[in-house]
Amino acid sequence: MSDSTSELPVSPPPVVEPPHSSHSPPSSGRWRYLLTELVIVTAGVLIALSVDSYREWRQNRALVEEARRNITQEILDNSKRLEQLVQEQEVRAAEVDNALTLVNDLLKTKKSAISSYGLNLSLLDVGDANWKSAERTGALGHMDYAEVREYSELYEVQALYADHQRWELEHVREALSTIDGNPSDASVQDLQLLRARLLTIRADRFLSDKFRHDLIEAYKRTLER
Repeated sequence: MSDSTSELPVSPPPVVEPPHSSHSPPSSGRWRYLLTELVIVTAGVLIALSVDSYREWRQNRALVEEARRNITQEILDNSKRLEQLVQEQEVRAAEVDNALTLVNDLLKTKKSAISSYGLNLSLLDVGDANWKSAERTGALGHMDYAEVREYSELYEVQALYADHQRWELEHVREALSTIDGNPSDASVQDLQLLRARLLTIRADRFLSDKFRHDLIEAYKRTLER
């Protein structure tokens, strides 16, 4: 009887599954977790941007309010100065009339009851420092277009008035330098030149009155806004 070896079936080794980490969410849970984190980060960024925007808006608003307040005060001060100057215009007009009477008398009869003349000019420096400061600081860029346009037109009229005053001052200087000494001893040519310059000054002051009146009215409309 021969020996025989019986063959037993061999089973494959068991597959060992790695243990799941308690901190690792399943696939669907992982995406939900990432989405939540993304929402939180995005919300934080938006909140930070909103805070910065609000802070900037508050700063711009404060800048505009300060500029508007300063410009209003500047306009009020200029308006008061112009209204005070109106009271002096009759005196200045009388000076020109007196000088013209003297010259006309000397040209006609070579004598006059008037022995001398004087010309004065009440110069008024209407301010625009606050307006220029608002432009330099960028406050005008945060104001409404209509408001900036109104201010701009007002200060343009004011600049024209200031320029006209400088021209008038030059004409007064020329008139006063026409005759050196007693007008009764002046030549006919000098008297005629003086008369022409006095008429120019009279026209200057007529235009000054018109500029001044229009500017005062513009000030009032702006202050009543």
